[in-house]
Amino acid sequence: MDKEFYNLAVKLMENIKRIEPSLTSSHDAELCVLLTDQQHIYAGIAGVKISAGQLMRACPEFNAIMAMIPEKESRVLKLITVSFAKKEVSQPCKGCLNLLLRVNPENRDTKIYVAANRCASAYSLIPEEERASFDDVISLGVRAVPEMHESEEEKQETKTPDPIPAPPKPEIPDPKTVVKHETPQPELRS
Repeated sequence: MDKEFYNLAVKLMENIKRIEPSLTSSHDAELCVLLTDQQHIYAGIAGVKISAGQLMRACPEFNAIMAMIPEKESRVLKLITVSFAKKEVSQPCKGCLNLLLRVNPENRDTKIYVAANRCASAYSLIPEEERASFDDVISLGVRAVPEMHESEEEKQETKTPDPIPAPPKPEIPDPKTVVKHETPQPELRS
């Protein structure tokens, strides 16, 4: 396996360091870069998220995967995680592997870098004693992100909605034609 994808991740890291050094100053700051089957690249930086009212660390893999989902992509071909401090490659945690497989069961074959020039399949990184629970996820074959395909008919039927009409302007009477009505005065009795 060549180091081209690793070099791409390092180049992205250098750009991020230059633009926003505070994101990379932590000793455990990492960058995850993934390549989808649509040849798009998504990146995630280790960060903080709020879960159940508590601050928790969000893995860079989690952030990269969550970045591709709104773009209706789910199939990951390659994934690499590199530390900002030492530019060392690290592997995703079990939670991120689980998320990767839940997003698309075909991601069991995702090439995950375990070194700058060495990969392993996502499935092979799951410890054997834990594979049974992951096999359930994979065997269901259910995508967390459904594939979005529009037929040609749907594309043609899609049109912009009609604009909302402006509310009618209130009619202002012409002062020359306004008829004054006299209001009757109440009778005063003594």
